[in-house]
Amino acid sequence: MRFNEGDIVYTTCTGMPICYHVGIIIYDNGQPMVYNNTPKLKNIVGGNILAQPLDDFFKDRKLINTIPSNVCPDDVRQYSDDMAHHTWDALQYNCEDYVNEIVNGRRYSELRQTWMLGGLLAWLIF
Repeated sequence: MRFNEGDIVYTTCTGMPICYHVGIIIYDNGQPMVYNNTPKLKNIVGGNILAQPLDDFFKDRKLINTIPSNVCPDDVRQYSDDMAHHTWDALQYNCEDYVNEIVNGRRYSELRQTWMLGGLLAWLIF
């Protein structure tokens, strides 16, 4: 796989159907890394924001989509350092919130909105 710096990658989740995971490709020392907020791994300060080599990130995941962005690599690194202590939270700070706050300046998760709407509809039906 060949990615450009700043590409936003959407992949399948590991061990969870009807889900996707999001990260941003940034080159560190010439190597593509995926910066992401993941619930499964911890960084050195106990948060869930990581820069993972491509092979590690894509282990047990399949690429769904790639969207180019013009995000500045240094902004991704700085934001990730500043937020390193934050932990993944499905309701307040998931992988999509992480990427959207870097790229658009605000937290937002389409996936969370979809799950919440589905839950509300199920509650209304039953």
